[in-house]
Amino acid sequence: MDKDLLRKKNMNIRDSLDASEVEMLSHKICERLRQLDEYKKSGVFLMFYPKGNEVRLNELFTENEVYLPKTVGKDMTFHRYTGEEDLVKARFGIMEPSSLEVPDYDKNIFMIMPGLCFDRSGGRVGYGGGFYDRFLEKYKDKNIFKAAVAFDFQIISEDIPTEEFDIKPDMIVTESEVIMIGKSCI
Repeated sequence: MDKDLLRKKNMNIRDSLDASEVEMLSHKICERLRQLDEYKKSGVFLMFYPKGNEVRLNELFTENEVYLPKTVGKDMTFHRYTGEEDLVKARFGIMEPSSLEVPDYDKNIFMIMPGLCFDRSGGRVGYGGGFYDRFLEKYKDKNIFKAAVAFDFQIISEDIPTEEFDIKPDMIVTESEVIMIGKSCI
């Protein structure tokens, strides 16, 4: 199974969704997230700002202490979301916060990861940059619960090939189910 083909295929399907469908499905995913014990126990949330037809998490931004990613070279850091007006378009056309405030990594952290497709054992095809894997490796001693979000069609039946440096989410949340991968760390 070729990750580049999976990436292209799932991006094409996702990009064919209309805006109202993305909003409706994203709202269902956000509702599922709100019901999770791990979500309710967290004090800090690492999320992402949607690009294209990615799952829209925006309705969660003002309810929580949210940090969004910034990339510098091959590294990714998270900075406080302070409002739409403080976002700037950065590399890859992704909106990033202008804030310099970083999270307190000693708190319970709930991270929401993007991806183009997933298998039921947590194999993940992202955009190919390895940003989340490098970030999570750097903070592996911290209490970060990792939830990936995806639309139902992004869950595939075949196993996705993984490398030793790939870090799997603890769960995957779609509009119709929650797939548990590992034990909760919170």
